[in-house]
Amino acid sequence: MQAYMYDEHMDKASLTRVDELTGEYADDVIAGGTLIPEYTKFIGEVQKAFRGCKLRSFSKDWSGKLYLYMPDDTFVMGHIYTIWSDDNELQYCVSSHKVRNGKYNSYSNDFRICITKRPNTALKNAKRYLQRLTHSDIVRATSHECYDTVHAHKRKEQDSLDTLYRRVFDIGFRDDLTSVVKEMFHLVDAGHSFLDAEWNIKLVEVKAKHKSYLSTVEDCKANMYCVRVHERLGTQMFEVSKTDSSKISHFRSTGVDFVGVLTADDLPEGVLGKLSTMSICENEAYVPQVGYRYDESIFYVTQ
Repeated sequence: MQAYMYDEHMDKASLTRVDELTGEYADDVIAGGTLIPEYTKFIGEVQKAFRGCKLRSFSKDWSGKLYLYMPDDTFVMGHIYTIWSDDNELQYCVSSHKVRNGKYNSYSNDFRICITKRPNTALKNAKRYLQRLTHSDIVRATSHECYDTVHAHKRKEQDSLDTLYRRVFDIGFRDDLTSVVKEMFHLVDAGHSFLDAEWNIKLVEVKAKHKSYLSTVEDCKANMYCVRVHERLGTQMFEVSKTDSSKISHFRSTGVDFVGVLTADDLPEGVLGKLSTMSICENEAYVPQVGYRYDESIFYVTQ
């Protein structure tokens, strides 16, 4: 699914993940000798301006676009390419989540692109707009994935409980228990045995499932820390933000409080252990009362 985030102006920006890139690197493309000299020079200047970064095409089907990123990042900074104008003049393009091109509506594909005929201006655009995502940007880009997964887990548990309800009570599950269901659960707690042994077993099962579901509901309300793990000069570092589950959606990421860039010793109590648990899980996995793994470097763990 296409990654995206909404910026501080509530305008959507599509994002490209580094692990989506499967095409050739810029140096290999240049070595192939198929690029025009102007584009080759532009690529070289961008490479000099962004030391340590990589430029790579999206796929083996060459589109002319090269994506800029740091090797340890989850998302690219943006991409560069050239096109010919209607007047047959070469134009240099820089596309990034930081660009806001006022000539176009925010829902236009061109809203996130800077286009110029001047190579010097193109390089300035690249330096200005090709930026790594900040930690706040990362939260905007990933938090809705986390909380969507949490809510999907809740819906799955509710559907399972609803199925049991229909087998035992011939009605679907409701948050507000009927008086009859409350009485049945009370009898179960009191150790009462019903004449129909099979139905008695089902009733005990649905009572246990209902208790588990109530625990799931509370788990799903839990606020989480967003943690990005990376290395700095050989030391493992953690970028940490608090998130508020009630204020996260596809369209906004309010209720986010940046805690800081911390060492393992400075992490809030319990966070390191939860990170260890989630690190052995697959990407997009959710573990109740522990957290969610977005990828190998971005995690959400309960506060």
